[in-house]
Amino acid sequence: MTIGRQKPFDFGEAMIQLFRTSGGAPFAKRLWFWVTIPIALSLIIAVPLMAPHYTDYLVWSAGYMEAAMSGEQPDPEMFAEILPVLKQMIPGYIIMMLGMWIAAVLGEAALHRKILLGTETPGRPVRFGGDELRVMGAQLCVWGILLLIYIGGFVAAFAMMGLLGAVVGVIGAALGSFAILAVLYFVIHYAVRLMPASALSVKHGSLRVWSATKITKGRFWPLFGAFVLVYIGGWIVSMVITQVGSLIVFGGNPAAEAMVPGGDITVIMEDAARRIKNPLVIFAGIVCVIAYSALMSIWFLCLSGIGTYAVRQSEGESIDATFD
Repeated sequence: MTIGRQKPFDFGEAMIQLFRTSGGAPFAKRLWFWVTIPIALSLIIAVPLMAPHYTDYLVWSAGYMEAAMSGEQPDPEMFAEILPVLKQMIPGYIIMMLGMWIAAVLGEAALHRKILLGTETPGRPVRFGGDELRVMGAQLCVWGILLLIYIGGFVAAFAMMGLLGAVVGVIGAALGSFAILAVLYFVIHYAVRLMPASALSVKHGSLRVWSATKITKGRFWPLFGAFVLVYIGGWIVSMVITQVGSLIVFGGNPAAEAMVPGGDITVIMEDAARRIKNPLVIFAGIVCVIAYSALMSIWFLCLSGIGTYAVRQSEGESIDATFD
């Protein structure tokens, strides 16, 4: 008789699934390359669309921060002033976000296929087909569930605060505020518990969302820890690349300058307009875009791999103990 015994959760293994496929380092490099391309293209298209309006946005941000720091109540007319600027920036922002999302979906589906099904698209590992649609569907369902928890929870929390405040006064309202912390807990809890939904959907060839909670039962903290470490590590590196790019193109950090009351954003942006005409600055900016895209690519893949590992560890790999 053979009894399947599940392997213990390997914290480190969960974070490096991209480098643990049957294709080894060559597959990891190919997938990394093909996921980087759509991210870089979307940024190269989106940044020039948003850049002409970035100065107006920063000038408005500086004025808003100065008003907030002085204790002034936000003026409705101030928000009306920024709406035309945001409308002009929206097309570029949509292109950037769609490009990043599609790239992440392509990479995640390819990683799940390779690890959980042992298949790879010939020539290049990414494609757009049923698996990618299932990944998109699973992600949208998870986001929808989290949004419902967030909105419904906050409505209930504020209602509770109002009720307790009316019944027992300030102390009751303060106690009711703990309901807000509970809402945040449940959002994080189910974000982790539903993490393998895309991987399950690819493995079984059909949309699987809530069944992901069975995979993650009793494994919340290891999955949460792996996700937080990968997320924070990627965020730190992305900030470094962003700061380097800002220094090259702008000769400073206009976003940080906007946070300083009285900071002169116009001078930095005028200097940036002159610098951007320099071919070396343009080349360095493109290099930074490619570096940022490569980072986002491997970041997405490592985050996706945590869900892949959860499914692989729970369903795909077992330690068999054989008894006569």
